[in-house]
This record gives sequence, structure tokens and C-alpha cells, in this order.
Amino acid sequence: MKDFFDSKYHLGIGPLFHKDNQQHELSWNQQPHTFILSTPKMYTLLFDSIRVFKEFSYTPFPSPSHYQCLHTARDCILSIYAYHKWRLAPTTHYLTSHAIVDAEFDGTAYSTLAEGVECKNRDDKKDGRVTFKGKSPSPTAEIPLEHMLNNQQLRLTLTDWGYAPEEFQLISYTSTGYLNVGGTIQPPKYAPPPIE
Repeated sequence: MKDFFDSKYHLGIGPLFHKDNQQHELSWNQQPHTFILSTPKMYTLLFDSIRVFKEFSYTPFPSPSHYQCLHTARDCILSIYAYHKWRLAPTTHYLTSHAIVDAEFDGTAYSTLAEGVECKNRDDKKDGRVTFKGKSPSPTAEIPLEHMLNNQQLRLTLTDWGYAPEEFQLISYTSTGYLNVGGTIQPPKYAPPPIE
């Protein structure tokens, strides 16, 4: 998904509808409350709005202009969904509402991206299944995840004391290609300009 947007493949989807000459009157939350786009431009707007969400989520320290682009992208997505009377999936509803409120409250969406946390959780559950095959409680009366947490704490303590090697080599988050550290976010292509 990241490479899809970074390679700008999303901009090639709208032009696939070049034979559809229909004009669509989309609702908007500012004057004049509607705007008109052709079918190719409407789908380009939809996918480019999703790109804004992706770039925003990989911006550790978003600026007010980043938030303005995010709000514009949200309004564009909701306008297209409303025009087609598409049902919002729970994830889309969350991203276009609660996630934005959470990001504004936290000052960023980057810390809630949780890819590393989800991966570690998956590994812990896998280890827990290997450790506890049956449904009977462990000899220490711990549930599998408590046992995993206690083992992790023991591993950290032994590592701190120099008795165990570091499990992972830490790298700077700025060395990954996906982060938007101090970069700008362009508004979605074909979005109505904000009223000053």
C-alpha cells in the first residue's frame, strides 16, 4: 500500500474512466456547497484523498497545514461516499471521524500507527500458543499472556544486567523511506480550494 501511493499509481485509476463523460455534482461543506467533477477526476480525488491520510499518518509532527489537508481529504472522501450512497465501513468511519479527533488530541497520528505493536502482539500470541498447548492453567497460575509478559520482563532485566544479548538492533525512525519528517502534504488533487 505504501509503495502504491509513493509510486503515484493511485493517480492512474481515475483516467481509466476516461470514456465516462458524466459530470457529478458533489456536496461540499463550504459555499457554494457543491462542486462538479467528471468521473475520472472524481475517482482521482477519492484515491488522492486516501493518499493524504497515508502521508499524514507517517508525519510524526504534523503542522496546522497538514491538519488542513487532512480535513479537506476527509471531506472529499465523505462527499464522494454520500454522492454514491456508499455505506461507510467501520474502518472508514473511524478514519474519517474518531481517528482525526484522536490525532488532534495526541498531536499526531504517527504514534497510533501501531504496526510494530501489532507485529509484536502477533509474535507474542504465537509464542503463547507454543508455550501453552492445553487449556489447563500453567503451574504458576498465570494465563498465557501474563506468562509472556513476565518472560519479557525477565529477558529485559537479564539484558540490562549484561547476561543476554540485545534481541533487536534499533534504528532511527528517520531512516525509513515512508516517514514524512518535516515534509509537506499536498491537498488532494481536484479538491475545492479552502475559503479564506
